[in-house]
Amino acid sequence: MDNLSWLVVCDLFETETASFWKRPGLSTAQIQAIPTDVYFLPGAYAYEKEGSATNSGRLAQWRDKACNPPNPTTDPTYPDSGAKDELDIVKLLGDQFVNAGANQILDLQIQGLAWPYNLAAPFVPGATLAQSVAKEINGYALVNFTRPPIYALTVSYTAGDQINSFFDLMDNGETACGNWLFTGTWQRTANARTGNFNQMINRRAIDDHPSQIGIYRDWGYSWPVNRRIIYNRAAVYQSTSGSKIMGQPLAGTNPGDKWVVWYDSTRPNAPGTNPASGNWDGGCGVGQANDVVDGHGATPPSTTMPYIMREEGLARLMGKGTGLADGVFPEHWEPWETPLNANILTAAFLPGPPVPPLVSPYAYAYPGRTYADDATDRSNFPIVCTTFRLTEHWHGGGFTRNCPTQVEMMPEPFVEMSEELADELLIPKNPDGSYQVVNVTVSSIRASIILKACVTKRWKPFVIDGNKIHEVGIPWHWGWAGLAPGESANMLTPFIGDTNTRIPETKVFLVNITYP
Repeated sequence: MDNLSWLVVCDLFETETASFWKRPGLSTAQIQAIPTDVYFLPGAYAYEKEGSATNSGRLAQWRDKACNPPNPTTDPTYPDSGAKDELDIVKLLGDQFVNAGANQILDLQIQGLAWPYNLAAPFVPGATLAQSVAKEINGYALVNFTRPPIYALTVSYTAGDQINSFFDLMDNGETACGNWLFTGTWQRTANARTGNFNQMINRRAIDDHPSQIGIYRDWGYSWPVNRRIIYNRAAVYQSTSGSKIMGQPLAGTNPGDKWVVWYDSTRPNAPGTNPASGNWDGGCGVGQANDVVDGHGATPPSTTMPYIMREEGLARLMGKGTGLADGVFPEHWEPWETPLNANILTAAFLPGPPVPPLVSPYAYAYPGRTYADDATDRSNFPIVCTTFRLTEHWHGGGFTRNCPTQVEMMPEPFVEMSEELADELLIPKNPDGSYQVVNVTVSSIRASIILKACVTKRWKPFVIDGNKIHEVGIPWHWGWAGLAPGESANMLTPFIGDTNTRIPETKVFLVNITYP
């Protein structure tokens, strides 16, 4: 960031990112040499704005706004100043480009966008900007059209209608969609059980599935098409001998069957459908309490395998092709900074020759990083360190370090260690046998920080390959900014990334601890 011309930060409080030039260790001359202009925009917190929240389980839920963000500005010359939702900021910026009619090369990314966020504009009107954006992401009809038949069924839309399913999206300019995966989150047709067009706002806490397996189809919306369990046709297969896993589908009528969806060969299909009978019992139609079938609604299980996003139709226990940098099979590598001298876990299964590498030869090295940044001499850094979170703080602490109640409960970082390590460090005890609160120096090859020692019984030394190895932990919620600044654990962590994801390897590294 020292080399940026400008930087825009939207947040509630001044964070380390917004104040990077205030970081410890910089001289006045170094600060003055930084050319970056920082524009700090006051933002809104989660309960001060509405919108969707999506978790790793693919469940999208709508959050209402509890209150407005603070807006202390009374100057009528600047009515748009004050804290606001990021959506409002982006819209204000986009409106400036659109209204100015700019045609500079740097403006083309904005000029080429559909920008239907004027609440009076056609197609995606919404009561609020957030609702308009959600409706555009879902997709809408630009003109009157009829979708070609699928299994002999057609659907017609009028210009401006919300699209009900990504099966109805067209590639000829008749529809517009922000993200096809979320088509169905805001539909033209109201949910028959909740009455909502916005499916993300559904809160019907009833599991309609006959086997009570926790589908809850009317609580929020699971993308795509509200399918709660992906590849759910796999639930009907039983292992059999032979080269393929085909078997007979579990019948939904059999007591005790924990089925998700099942194939009914006698069920009649719509006129003109091939085959004329045979379909999956699933979807959210009238009288159907099952999950939405994962593809091939009229295809029998002996024809199409359930894993439709895999070319072979089967689940995979390993990677395929060249998608993974370190090969198709799972492998154990030691962390880049490890207290061990051999990859003993892999060696137990593959004793060699050749001897398995200690660490991944494909680990990602961040630009500018050198091997001198690593603790290759483990005798100087014999202790394993990890980082962890606290209940009282959230992520990097940019918000909670500015909350007086949170700061009162957990005001500063510390290093947690075992009683065994505390005894080796000669940390003094109180008359009642508890350990005194003292400062210790925690050092990696990259930096040193001073923290209070927190001695607990929950940390115990490891015994690995006959050697005792200590482990300590440091919460990572602190930095130099905020109401309660503190030493940052990331000053100690290595600059190495996971082979495939490049996620920084901050959970395991080597340190030394000294007292006093």
